[in-house]
Amino acid sequence: MRKFLALTRVNFRAMLAALSVGRTKKGTLSSAVILLVFGALALYLSGTYSFLFGAGLSELGLAEFLLPLMAMIGVLAGLLFTFAAAGNILYGGRDADLILSLPVSAFSVMLSKMLSLYLENLVFVGLWLIPAGAAHMTFGSGVSAWGCVRLAVHILFSPLLSALLGALAGWLSALASFRMRRKALWMNLAYLVFFGAIFTGSLYINNLPAALLENEAAVRLALNTWLLPFGLMMRSGAGALLAFIAVCLVPFLAVSWLLCRRYKAILSGLTARTLRKDFRLTRLSARSSFLALYRKEAGRYFGSPIYVFNTLFGGILAVGASVAAVVMRGEIAAMLPLLGGLDAMLPAGAFGGAAVLATICTTAVSVSMEGKTLWILKSSPLPPRVLFGAKAAFNLTLSLPCAVVCAGLLSFAVGLAPAAAVCIALFWCSVCCFVAVGGLWVNLFFPKLDCPNDTLIVKQSMSAFLGIFGGMLAVGAAYLPYWAGIALNTPLYCLALTVLFGAAALLLWLMLLRAGSRRFTSLI
Repeated sequence: MRKFLALTRVNFRAMLAALSVGRTKKGTLSSAVILLVFGALALYLSGTYSFLFGAGLSELGLAEFLLPLMAMIGVLAGLLFTFAAAGNILYGGRDADLILSLPVSAFSVMLSKMLSLYLENLVFVGLWLIPAGAAHMTFGSGVSAWGCVRLAVHILFSPLLSALLGALAGWLSALASFRMRRKALWMNLAYLVFFGAIFTGSLYINNLPAALLENEAAVRLALNTWLLPFGLMMRSGAGALLAFIAVCLVPFLAVSWLLCRRYKAILSGLTARTLRKDFRLTRLSARSSFLALYRKEAGRYFGSPIYVFNTLFGGILAVGASVAAVVMRGEIAAMLPLLGGLDAMLPAGAFGGAAVLATICTTAVSVSMEGKTLWILKSSPLPPRVLFGAKAAFNLTLSLPCAVVCAGLLSFAVGLAPAAAVCIALFWCSVCCFVAVGGLWVNLFFPKLDCPNDTLIVKQSMSAFLGIFGGMLAVGAAYLPYWAGIALNTPLYCLALTVLFGAAALLLWLMLLRAGSRRFTSLI
């Protein structure tokens, strides 16, 4: 037991170290801040939807469905945040061979890694269920000591479900890494289907109470069969609570045992494939060094599925929402007067779209993605404008078309005047430029060059975290005048912000050519 607990502690600390910056107390603080942000996000989203759904389901006499419904959403959300990193937690790390050479069983190693994955899910899914339980007591069961005990058990054991699903996804990803040809293509398609399903489901999430009323019998049947863990949440007896613990814990342990049977074989296959791809120098034929670097960026980007969908998810979401808005143009026209008209909703649309587009930031990890081959760029006689320009230009190739297309489609969907649409489009484009250049600065100051795989860089590094949320915070700061109640003309204000963000991007670029170049040279 001591060995198992030591392995669990080591794996969990390794997961936290992947989130940190440096190896000092500041690094520990940074990982804690990231976990705090995700926990706050879980509390905010769950609190918003739990009480919204609770009020609706209570009016329909279906308040008993609130907790299982929110638990299902929480488990899927936890899977969304962790399924890409699950493969790295289970099969990543440089010390796998060393650990397996110790006098410990493969099952103990796998179970310790599964528990570290569970602890990561506990931060999001566990906190998600706290507001859901409070809403359930408010609109349904009422507050009682037994209800609090049941809620505590649900909070502790529900994350086992998302950890289990994430582990299976990580196993499939690791198996495909050394068994499949054209792995990147198939993984990109798999990510596209997964996120497409998530996006489609998010479009209908507000209609869940009405859909539940129309299909109550079918939902009850599902909750008593293949969705049994969530159906047991509706029962208040001690037997149901013990059954809930069993259906969460037993599959978790069983999958851990099954995965450990092929653990060494998968590790050997992944290690052999990694060794073959350590240094593979190839020629890129291009008319200039800029184009050669640009094509190298594109090759690395589309060759890493996790890189693609962690940085392009905002673009996919924005374009999908824009297409959906055009399809639902009639419904939007009927709804706008109820929301105060187009003028009242325009600021939220303009700044919400900018915040989503600000998440398209490949540059925040592009230097870290060079990894152990960074010496090649540092030793090449390339001026900073070419080196940094290729990375920024590739980022803009992804973000600017999304900004222009979304502005055009959304303007058509809501009937916005062409002049106002152009102002918003320019504002979005300036935000994209600011994010592309700012991401380079973030990555230069928070590089992570010693990661064994792309997942740690793209999903579990400080530069990735700041790349996603830094641009959103900048857009949020620009929204403060509206939040403070200062009446502004939205198109003119967007035009002024275009100048502001454009000037900030230009200033960062000029500083990048000097101070940024020295910082890049000092990286080791």
